[in-house]
Amino acid sequence: MPLILLADDDGRALAGEGLPHVQVKCSVSNLPAGDGTLESFGFFTLAVFPSVAPIGFNRFMELISTHFYDDTRVFRVEPGFVVQFGISGSPGVGSKWLGMPLMDEPVRASNVRGSISFAKSDNPNSRSTQVFINTGDNTALDRQNFAPIGTVIQGM
Repeated sequence: MPLILLADDDGRALAGEGLPHVQVKCSVSNLPAGDGTLESFGFFTLAVFPSVAPIGFNRFMELISTHFYDDTRVFRVEPGFVVQFGISGSPGVGSKWLGMPLMDEPVRASNVRGSISFAKSDNPNSRSTQVFINTGDNTALDRQNFAPIGTVIQGM
């Protein structure tokens, strides 16, 4: 069953324990039924860190504030590896971001279970809108320049 990720930009900046971060609460639902209703599968909450990957953080927050991830489908699930999403269902919305790739940045955190990183091709500076959540310990991705921007703090 396809999933839908709905991003909620009601997150707020926190300066509690650890690094300052922004919390983003996301809901996971199935595709709308014939009557337009959604069946909710619950929520998960991300903490994204501006000091860990500032370029990725800024893009992620921009995508959330423009509602890019609203109704975005999860299109890749590899148990023990990743869950990936970030392709807009609207070609007009998606095409805007294709010409705006992100510069690579230093990897300051590790791709461990629960961390979230932007997907990219083998080419440098090819991150755009797709992100993945690591469902296993994928520290080998650190050497391939996948810079985590945050982590799942609830609902993993």
